[in-house]
Amino acid sequence: MLRVTLKGELFSLLPVQFWIGLIEDLWTASFGRAIFLCMDDLQQQAHALLKKSSLFSNATLDRVDLLAGDMSTRRYARLYLSDAKVSTVILMLLNQGKGPVRGGRQDLTQDDTFVQLTNFLSGNGIAVPRLYLDARKEGALLVEDVGDMPLWHFAFRELRDEHRKVEDLLGADAVEKLYRQCIDITKTLQSIPEDPKCIAFQRWVEFEQYRREIAEFAEYYAKPKGIKPAALKLLENAYDAICESICSHPRKLSHFDYMSHNLFVTPEGGIRVLDFQDMCLVSPVRDIVSLINDRDTDSALGKSRHARLLEYFMKELAVDAAFPQRYNEYMLHWDFRVSGRFVLLAEQRGIARYGKWIPGTLRRLGRTLVRAHRDIHGLSDVLDMLVKLSPEIREGSEDPWDLPLLPRAAK
Repeated sequence: MLRVTLKGELFSLLPVQFWIGLIEDLWTASFGRAIFLCMDDLQQQAHALLKKSSLFSNATLDRVDLLAGDMSTRRYARLYLSDAKVSTVILMLLNQGKGPVRGGRQDLTQDDTFVQLTNFLSGNGIAVPRLYLDARKEGALLVEDVGDMPLWHFAFRELRDEHRKVEDLLGADAVEKLYRQCIDITKTLQSIPEDPKCIAFQRWVEFEQYRREIAEFAEYYAKPKGIKPAALKLLENAYDAICESICSHPRKLSHFDYMSHNLFVTPEGGIRVLDFQDMCLVSPVRDIVSLINDRDTDSALGKSRHARLLEYFMKELAVDAAFPQRYNEYMLHWDFRVSGRFVLLAEQRGIARYGKWIPGTLRRLGRTLVRAHRDIHGLSDVLDMLVKLSPEIREGSEDPWDLPLLPRAAK
């Protein structure tokens, strides 16, 4: 997350694009009522929450920094404290949103699920930020500050002195070791016994949601490029086949947004898990698909390391013979959906940073189409059509990054 220090009465120093994103998000979250926050109001709210907390009732608030998140409609601020056991704490401003998962139980907001799952995950040995104060009635939470070292900094070599200290501590190929820790967390998550009281076991993704999401490729990428009606029909038939097959995958507990932007590295070289409020039951391959691929992570890791991490996942989670097809099917859904979504965000909503990930997503889509085209009826025709539509898909199809061999026990 990008730190922005605020001064003055209003957020006058924020760039225009931040205001656009803030207004869009708050317009959605508040059902059409755009909300503008005054810095004085935020400071007053922070003071009140600190006084309400037994841990920080005597603390002095020295400074407030607004943190610019990703696509979440929640807003975050870092509170700098003196006369307290910790020097910083994160203020989460809540939004009462329901989140993206549409199958199963729907009565809780993301704020409710965040609180419930904080306790659930920490109780099952997964390191998540500590919840200092539950003030949902006031529209806020106080949570532990996990620092400024998201995992993607290491993969993409966006390093400062504190990152290098972690790498020195971990030794050779620190990046691979960090990602292996994340795979270990996935293994722990999938091994948790079913708890009927936990919201994560009471919701899932259904066919209609998968089908709606995968269609974003055609809507925002292929149609503007002039795809012909007959080719579009081929694509839609492939969408149906992919989504039907994904719905037949076994369901396992999933973080649901398990990517390098939501995993933070501690100074000791450990991993802290964030943004888990949408956790639910989906395909057992979803979290590895997002972890080592999303937002050009595959390219940052490199072909060899990517293969080693996938092989490590396959071994540690004792995958069966169906794994390669499940992985390819979920990869297809992920990249059809994400490439369309990134075009929407970058070209229609003006959030330029998403544009830089479109070419890599399309190349990865080309790789997966080559690996999977014989397993899904009609996908060979889709591959032939898309390599003509997209230079990036054609480029990816020329080097499909074959999956590692299955562990001997899985064959």
